[in-house]
Amino acid sequence: MVSRRENISSILFGCFLVIFGLALVFFRASFVLLLAEIIQFILIVIGLWKLFYTLVLKRGEDEILPRLIALGKALLYVIFGLILADRVEFTTGWLIFFIGLYQFAVGIIGFTSYILLARDKVRNIKSQLFISLIHFLFGVTSMFGSERITNTLFRLGVYLVFIGFTYVNDGRQLITRNEKARKLRNRIRIPLPVFIDAIIPNNVLIKFNEMLVGNEDTVSERFSNNLPAKNYDEDSIVHILIHVGKTGFDKIGHVDVSYKGKVYSYGNHDIEAHIAAGAIGDGVLVVADEKPYLDFLKTRGTSVFRFGIGLRDKELEELKYELEHILKDVTPWKATTEKQKKSYIGKVLEATKGQAFKFKRGRYKTYFVLGTNCVLLADELLGNNGINLINVTGILAPGTYYDYFNKLFHTYGSNVISKMLVHPQFQEPLVEVKPVTKIKKRT
Repeated sequence: MVSRRENISSILFGCFLVIFGLALVFFRASFVLLLAEIIQFILIVIGLWKLFYTLVLKRGEDEILPRLIALGKALLYVIFGLILADRVEFTTGWLIFFIGLYQFAVGIIGFTSYILLARDKVRNIKSQLFISLIHFLFGVTSMFGSERITNTLFRLGVYLVFIGFTYVNDGRQLITRNEKARKLRNRIRIPLPVFIDAIIPNNVLIKFNEMLVGNEDTVSERFSNNLPAKNYDEDSIVHILIHVGKTGFDKIGHVDVSYKGKVYSYGNHDIEAHIAAGAIGDGVLVVADEKPYLDFLKTRGTSVFRFGIGLRDKELEELKYELEHILKDVTPWKATTEKQKKSYIGKVLEATKGQAFKFKRGRYKTYFVLGTNCVLLADELLGNNGINLINVTGILAPGTYYDYFNKLFHTYGSNVISKMLVHPQFQEPLVEVKPVTKIKKRT
């Protein structure tokens, strides 16, 4: 379980972001200049102290090479401090430019997604165009506008305030047992920037693998290999599978939904239809039994985080409706060419004896890694049990899902009731279950 110290750290970090954001909103460039002066002072003081420590206090105690390295580090602190003092406005200008470049890129990605959706004759996509236009304009004005520094710092401040409130809510809900507040938290959650969310699954896996080195017994003690005997109604649980591979887009992660032992995996699985290095292509839905699917992923060296979400009767009906709504637009598809058979889709269908489908129409006809992707389909299936965040970029990443469900798993009273890791190094899955997991049927 997440420690109370980590919960308090989340609250404190959130408060820091809120204060920092408000300072940017109200003081803007003046606050940045003050902050730069403080950092400059700290760097110079640290550098001078290290010089004094190396030249005076440690004189004659170390060999020449370590002393030279220590002197070099100390001088770097002083030099960076002096450079910052002389180039504050220059450094701030470049920071603002890169923020604008990020917003500009998000706008271009949004326009690409809009064009693909319009081509497939998807309805009600004006909001996609509007969000893209806003990001595009913000990006251009941040890079080239006459008031670019002031305006961009204001927007950055507002964003940091909302991010800060998200962290405060995360920490508070991991400590308290307020069900109404938890539901409110669902509605006001703000995501991190896309490039940060994208690396979350891989970073979590790296930390776990580092923990494994020489500590396999400790890990085995921390996790169990079987679910404890609880009064589960398996038909009322839907599972989210977040898997992380070793190369390419696999490092960013992939999200599947599993219900009643069947996995629904959406992706750009037809290698013959790949465009832009696999970022765009025909959307393919794979339906397979969960156990052989997980076994197949293990043989590929893929690790899978599996979250169990308990649903009530009404929520189950919504899930079934969304699933039927998506499946009515698909048509059976098979891997026929040698290239397809040797690719991921051919191997997964052979290993699981599953089925593959392409979409005749609708949002999922064309896959776009930064738009209509695996996370979007999973979120639509989950409906009100999905992440429901205020998506300021229009882009959902697997890291967003992992961060969200992992925190809900450690939140008292949430309906994320179990967490399991399927890891190539362990024959059996590692399972962690919340203390209160009994699902009560309620209409």
